[in-house]
Amino acid sequence: FNDTIIPLQSAIKSFEKAIELDMAIDLIQRALKVRPEDGAYIDSLGWAYYRKGWLDKALEQLKKAVELIPDDPVVREHLGDVYLDKNMLKEAKEEWLKSLEMDVKNEKLMEKFRQKGFGNPEDDERIRQKLDQTIQHDSSENGVYPLFSARL
Repeated sequence: FNDTIIPLQSAIKSFEKAIELDMAIDLIQRALKVRPEDGAYIDSLGWAYYRKGWLDKALEQLKKAVELIPDDPVVREHLGDVYLDKNMLKEAKEEWLKSLEMDVKNEKLMEKFRQKGFGNPEDDERIRQKLDQTIQHDSSENGVYPLFSARL
């Protein structure tokens, strides 16, 4: 009897999540009727499609979201996730690097980048420069100056 309870509970949770995603998609689509060019709504719709496993629909929406809000690191990360699942590795790596360039403190994405076999994102020149700028900015805000800065 216990052998059937656990799979049943798991199935119920999966079903509830699917219903929640369907409801979310419906609400987002309604919001987009009012604000059809809202990049955040479009990103949310794309992410919901991704969570449903509808990768082609997700990709279409997330590309549009990136066009509307190109400087949002979350949207770039979402697009990279879809590219990864579609086995478009070059595109995934590039979107994740763009996301990290905007948010170099995103440790979860840095780790995901490494785990997916893309190497260390800190080896990329753009990321290295942003990290250096962040270190310099954080240090100067705290009254600490890096050794390599010339302070008279």
